[in-house]
Amino acid sequence: MSDTKGDAIDDILKVRDQLVVMRERLFQLTAATAARTKKVDGLLMDCAAAGRVFGARIDLPNWDNVLAMPGHQHIPSLDAELQLEMG
Repeated sequence: MSDTKGDAIDDILKVRDQLVVMRERLFQLTAATAARTKKVDGLLMDCAAAGRVFGARIDLPNWDNVLAMPGHQHIPSLDAELQLEMG
């Protein structure tokens, strides 16, 4: 009986360890996402400034409708977008 209890505890500890690693990776991903978002926001502001140089008003999009914007369809998923960036 004690072997079964010990095995169960070992399994619980393995799951806990996997969850701890997953949690740490999620924190790292959150930080990386925030940094990338800040970079992209800066590039969007550059687009607006460049438009002003040519006398055009280039507004930021309505964030609630971004995925419905024309031009979004050529990148079917985030994975495809990452492939394009790394490609």
